Amino acid sequence: MRFARGQFGGISVCAQLFYREQGTQHRDARSRPPARLDVERIPAGEVAAGSEVQKKEAGGEDSNGSRRSGFVRRAWTRFRAAGIARERGTFHCHTVASDGHNTLEEMAAAAQELGLEYLGIAEHSKSSIQAHGIDALKLRSQISAIRKLNNKLDGFRVFSGVECDILRDGKLDFDDEILGELDFAVASIHSVFNLSEAEMTKRIIRAMENPFITILAHPTGRLLLKREPYAIDIPAVLEAAAETGTWIELNAAPKRLDLDWRWWPLAKEKDVKCVINPDAHRTERLQDLWFGIGIARKGWLTKVDVVNCLPLGKIQSALEAKRNKKA
Repeated sequence: MRFARGQFGGISVCAQLFYREQGTQHRDARSRPPARLDVERIPAGEVAAGSEVQKKEAGGEDSNGSRRSGFVRRAWTRFRAAGIARERGTFHCHTVASDGHNTLEEMAAAAQELGLEYLGIAEHSKSSIQAHGIDALKLRSQISAIRKLNNKLDGFRVFSGVECDILRDGKLDFDDEILGELDFAVASIHSVFNLSEAEMTKRIIRAMENPFITILAHPTGRLLLKREPYAIDIPAVLEAAAETGTWIELNAAPKRLDLDWRWWPLAKEKDVKCVINPDAHRTERLQDLWFGIGIARKGWLTKVDVVNCLPLGKIQSALEAKRNKKA
């Protein structure tokens, strides 16, 4: 697939890479997804679009320019017409409480305008100083604020969570007492990327074994065109996810697209659930879910493989499943 000069306008380099990857042929049979013509892949217009929030934001500039925002909005509108919306909600989003750019209320309103039924807020934990990570006191304050907001909402819910740093030895940045007060918890690595494959894999699996960790975020830590993945045994991590009931994130941010599409057929084989998250730090980045849906389709995932295709009435029990399993 070739692209004319200037075709992508103000879209980020990572977004361009996404489109180029979508058009490439599989050069290695070992990385080719199974030839499954009988499955219903997630339609490419899963998330509702054309909202009032998007229309307002289209007039301003985000971090990559207004042209990128307008392009994604138009693409969502086209693909929504091509398929039935099944993406009901998402997790791993940030607010001004850590390094986000919008308030809790603004993020919730934007999610509702996109047609979502729920939104998970997961601020950075205290060890992520570079991301203004919050301590236990501030986290409990946010839990209270989310509860108050939910009392005002009808047919929509905000889930309280945290993006908890996995420390060098696999311990977590918060203890079980506070993790148990949350609706969900995301575990991720933001430091010490230079461990050996064995050490990094052990570190991550130790965190996944905690019953309060719901999601493993951006599992390889890659930043496309900027930072290579750290050394990690992905099959072993997927096996641990299957054993512990931990969801694996497909981080939809164009700079990440992590876990890579080539690993999702193996995850599906092991009955590991995918959760598509935008890792949004501002309202308009909720739209990055669209990129995640494209990668999920490329990895041959169906709606039953993606937990945030579950409606609001069912996602609560899904969030509690791992904790109940260990109880």
